[in-house]
Amino acid sequence: MGDRYELEPGVDPGEADFARRTALTALLAAVAAASGMGAGMFGGAAHAQPAPAAARLDPARFLEMSRRLTAQPIRSRSLANEIQAAIGPLDVGDNLGRLADLVERSTPEQLGRAIAEAGYTGLADMIVVAWYSGTVGGDKDLRIVTHSDALAWAATGYAKAPGTCDTAFGAWTAQPVIAAAKGARR
Repeated sequence: MGDRYELEPGVDPGEADFARRTALTALLAAVAAASGMGAGMFGGAAHAQPAPAAARLDPARFLEMSRRLTAQPIRSRSLANEIQAAIGPLDVGDNLGRLADLVERSTPEQLGRAIAEAGYTGLADMIVVAWYSGTVGGDKDLRIVTHSDALAWAATGYAKAPGTCDTAFGAWTAQPVIAAAKGARR
C-alpha cells in the first residue's frame, strides 16, 4: 500500500533507519540528562525510549506473534520493529515475552481464552490495535507508527488509507470491482 514499508525480496530497509533512530534518541536523551533538561524535552511518554533489550523480543518472534494475534500475513519486519519499540515503554516487565510464549503454545482455537485466562488481554489488544490502526497508546501518550500501512485498509478488501494515491492517474473513475461484478450479472 504505502511506499514507506514496501519490501524488496530478502531486504529489510527499515533495519538501518530503526537502529539509527534508536541510537540518536539515546544520544539526545543522554545529552538532555547530562545538561539537566530531563525527559520533558522530548515530549514525555510519546517519545519514550524503546524498551530495554531484556524486555524486547527477537524481531522475528514479535512478527510471528503479531501474525497469530492479527490473523493477517504481516510481512514488514521494519514496521514490526517500530510497533514493538512503541509498545515496549508501555509494557511492564517481561509481559511481552510471556505473551509470546503463550501465543506460541496455543492453537488458534485456544488463543483467545488462553490470553484472557493469563490476564494478557490488554497487551494482546494493544498489539492488535497497533497493527490495525497504526497507533500505540492513547490520550497523552498516543504515537502514530504508520498510517498507510495499517492493516485496517487491507482488511476491508477495497479501501485505501485516506490521503494515499491510487496506482494510476484517474484510477478513481473506474467502477468498483464489486459494483462491476453485480452489473455484469444483470
